[in-house]
Amino acid sequence: LDTSPAGINFSTNLPGNVKLQYLRVHDVAATGFWEAGVFVEHHNGSSGYNDVEVRDSVVHGNGKTGLFTWGGNFDASTNVRVVNVRAYNNTGIAGLSSNSGSGIILSSVSGGLIDDCCAHTNGPIGHGGIGIWAYHADRITIQFSESYNNQTNSGADGGGFDFDGGVTNSLMQYNYSHDNEGSGYALLQYRG
Repeated sequence: LDTSPAGINFSTNLPGNVKLQYLRVHDVAATGFWEAGVFVEHHNGSSGYNDVEVRDSVVHGNGKTGLFTWGGNFDASTNVRVVNVRAYNNTGIAGLSSNSGSGIILSSVSGGLIDDCCAHTNGPIGHGGIGIWAYHADRITIQFSESYNNQTNSGADGGGFDFDGGVTNSLMQYNYSHDNEGSGYALLQYRG
């Protein structure tokens, strides 16, 4: 794997809960990166991005994750759409105690859509990966997507779809999960 954190990386630490407008990633393939093929980071409260779209792209053969939004408050990015993205063979990183080996993750997002996506064969050497999931987010819809043959090397997760800790007001509909090592669909919450 390339030691660069991501193939395409957007990162902000602006103060004052600023939303940078109009972020687009279309028709790309990102493979062989340590952190993610596409990585959107937020590092200061609710500062982030608004009107984000990743469409018609492939993220495969990466370490921790294919596509990942992360950091900041639950509403760091708003109005995020992931459409027709294929995420596969994102293996995970052996020996990490944190999550690795997922296809698509939305975190720190308020108002997100994952539509017509496919995640498969992720996580064989990672810990706790899921094909398509969200955590620490609000108003997420995952629909018309397929997730299969996802695995884990730790006994944790390895499933198809998941609304994990801190997800509120969200919907999963019209998805197809099959042949995963873990659960097909998971609804999980943080302790306490």
